[in-house]
Amino acid sequence: MNKIKLVFGIIVLICLAMQIVSALAEPKIYYKFDLEYKSGNISIKSFNIEFYNEEMSNNFGLYSAVLFDSNKNVTKVINFQVPNKGLVDSSNNDHNGFTSGGEVLLNEVSFELYVPYSENVNEIIILNPDMKELAKKDVSMYSKNPAVNIVNNSEGDKEGLNSNNSQKTDLSKNYWWIALVIVLIIILTAIYYWNWRKNKK
Repeated sequence: MNKIKLVFGIIVLICLAMQIVSALAEPKIYYKFDLEYKSGNISIKSFNIEFYNEEMSNNFGLYSAVLFDSNKNVTKVINFQVPNKGLVDSSNNDHNGFTSGGEVLLNEVSFELYVPYSENVNEIIILNPDMKELAKKDVSMYSKNPAVNIVNNSEGDKEGLNSNNSQKTDLSKNYWWIALVIVLIIILTAIYYWNWRKNKK
């Protein structure tokens, strides 16, 4: 009975280790926008598709990035905040020091926006809180279209997604080696524990 429990425990631990490593080995894909905010307007400075091992997020706000498919249907809405608020201290010359502080709205600021990749998206439109269009990006070349293998990098050159996929594959291989080591450690530990229990009896 104890032997059956031990084998069952090993199987559970191996499956758990595989699931964890598999999740870590699968990079997440994002549309990355480098945006510039200026007096209420937003422009796209550069755009990329990038892989990340962690989930990328944006501060929640009233601005939105709306994703449309080829039929002009909305597939997703990402709300975000423009980081145009800063803190300032006001000085008081009579007391030779700072007496109060406050918040100021910046007229110009650059920031990054991360939008989860979807192969069904053809266009991304950025709206202000009043639902006015500020900027848009045609991303149809990155969808199911064969041109998905072309990516514009921040310098304006073109490179293949194949290079990113190659990095993704190499990363996955590294994680599977880690998984193999974890599984071997679990098996060796279980064997050692089983022999220890057997000799103890």
